[in-house]
Amino acid sequence: MNTLPTEGDGMRSVPARHQPMGDLVTVGGSNGNPRMKIAHREIGPEYPPLVIAEIGINHGGDLEVAKDMVRLAAQAGAECIKHQTHFVEDEMTDEAKSVFPPNADISIYEVMQRCALTQQDEIELKAFAEKLGLIYISTPFSRKAADFLNSIDVPAFKIGSGEADHLPLIRVSWSIARARSIAPCTIRSSGPDRRMQSIVSRVR
Repeated sequence: MNTLPTEGDGMRSVPARHQPMGDLVTVGGSNGNPRMKIAHREIGPEYPPLVIAEIGINHGGDLEVAKDMVRLAAQAGAECIKHQTHFVEDEMTDEAKSVFPPNADISIYEVMQRCALTQQDEIELKAFAEKLGLIYISTPFSRKAADFLNSIDVPAFKIGSGEADHLPLIRVSWSIARARSIAPCTIRSSGPDRRMQSIVSRVR
């Protein structure tokens, strides 16, 4: 885990440390330690693991299916739900309408349109998760998505591996975290540590 601290009230910036303890870069924490906080939950070597249930877009755009997934995750003991927030027109170009995933008869653009929840549905899903005592976080795939998640007080953003070098999105997400004095902006990495070091240094 590589940690890039967020400057908060009275907190000075500390150089990032590169400690390969997993595949997340954590933008947050303090004093260069690999720790962070999402909502009320402290995360770090001295705390129990945080179990995050990945909902993603596996609900296929159906709010009731998404709620069932959240309910089952809560029953299984998860503490946190991770969703994906898509505003397809803001994250894809028209060229995506001509890109067809393997074994699919519709374009990736249409796939994502079908799987994305509406803004109101996501607000309702977040409220449902929180009513069950779960922390709700999400992955934004565009600036519009990041701004929306900020507007509904999502306590952390997770940047997907496919967006790990999407510097404009990372910078927007990080600036939101800093402005709200919330630490977490986590980046999922599928590449070597040197790639993560390059991304962290460019974001800084």
